[in-house]
Amino acid sequence: MHIGHSVDTRYYIEQAAKKWELQSVTEEKDLGVVISNDLKVSRQCIYAAGKANKVLGMVRRQFKNLDKTCFLILYKGFIM
Repeated sequence: MHIGHSVDTRYYIEQAAKKWELQSVTEEKDLGVVISNDLKVSRQCIYAAGKANKVLGMVRRQFKNLDKTCFLILYKGFIM
């Protein structure tokens, strides 16, 4: 991934007289954080919102009658 410049650089690995070109990527995920080559946070926000919606959907499916105190307990357990 190239950050901060638009120069098209190709990288290679050589071993035993063979040469392989490494592929270029536009985004990378490390420690749960998505980093794109233009350093915008929109992809990270999309992934975080999707994950939160999945957890909320799971809670809604499992607990039909959920009052405020039970929701706070589950929220603190999953989110915090």
